Amino acid sequence: MAGARIRCRCGTVFDPSSGATCPACGASNDRKPAGPVLMEPSTFAAKDSGDAVQRDPTTGFGTSDSSFLEKHRGLVVSAGCVGAILVVAILLRLMFGGSDAPKRADKVYDPNIALRNDDSDAPDIPRENPTPNGTPIEPIRPAPKKRSEPVSDIPAFRGTWQMQSARMLPEPVIPGIPATTMTISRIVAAAFLGPDANATLTVDDNGGYVIDVDVMGDGQYTANVTTDRNLLSVAAQGVLTLTPKSGIVSDRARVMLKPVKFDIPQVNARADDTELALPPVMGETSATVTWFRLKDSGQPHTSIVGTWTNERLYVDSYIPYRATLELQHNGDYRVRFMRTEQGKLAASGGDYEFRRPNGLGQPMRGRYAFEGNDRITFTELRGTATWVRVRGGEPAGRGIRR
Repeated sequence: MAGARIRCRCGTVFDPSSGATCPACGASNDRKPAGPVLMEPSTFAAKDSGDAVQRDPTTGFGTSDSSFLEKHRGLVVSAGCVGAILVVAILLRLMFGGSDAPKRADKVYDPNIALRNDDSDAPDIPRENPTPNGTPIEPIRPAPKKRSEPVSDIPAFRGTWQMQSARMLPEPVIPGIPATTMTISRIVAAAFLGPDANATLTVDDNGGYVIDVDVMGDGQYTANVTTDRNLLSVAAQGVLTLTPKSGIVSDRARVMLKPVKFDIPQVNARADDTELALPPVMGETSATVTWFRLKDSGQPHTSIVGTWTNERLYVDSYIPYRATLELQHNGDYRVRFMRTEQGKLAASGGDYEFRRPNGLGQPMRGRYAFEGNDRITFTELRGTATWVRVRGGEPAGRGIRR
């Protein structure tokens, strides 16, 4: 039976009976027995079962631990990710959270220093939040931006202008050529295009405008009128033909003459005046126009000669013209139209608007263009009209021409 083994100071365990010195370091064998021989360090006794625990050379875990991790790898990875996210969130909170609010709360914006042009960084200070001297202040609001408006050209319009030419469709709007639906529409058009057609535009310092129109045209007429004894309401009837000097196509209209039975204040007609109705001939689509002749003209109700007036001849659709039609014994006629319009002119940036008085129709709008200081052209959907400045003491010019 072998003797008790001893441990050398170098850690070697050997049997002293086999030699007096340590086989490893050669030290003398004078030590006491080392007690029970230790087991190899690579194996350990199991606590419960006594089986040796095998360790994984890569991870250092036992085989039983490695098998547990292998089975629950997904759970372990998920838990690790959640833990990492929590750590990052805590670090960000410690670095940035809560540091900006105290700094902004310490700021006091004094409106007496300057108004801010934007509200990107300036909070609204409520009324109950006082300034350092204890006085409540209003919240700071961004200053409103002002829109730039075109400069008014009214100073350039100031003065008196004469209409020189008009190239417009015959619509009932000044400063163009008025049109009518009356039976003698060609005669009216010839008058407004003739040399005795005058239209002036006067603009004051405040943009107030006055348009005066005085138009005359003449030519020859023929009338075939006979007394009608069969109709109690009609004294005479027939056909009237008017031809202007310009040579354009003549106007033909039916004639109905009769006395006025009672006063008609709205057309300045009185009882026993003579009424001249000019309805269109067959096939015409124009409207009937009625004229009145004063009874003191010395002409009987059956005569067409004399001066006839119409205060409600709406050549313009908003303001009536004071119109007269003079039929002479020698077969000459003269027609005249007069009207005055007042309102407010707005002009800037090339856009104009003639604002008429209340109840007199829509404003006239369009574009204007100056040619120097003494010539201007208005343009709208109907066409163009050109006006020239009237100098003091100079003649008004030849009037409206195409």
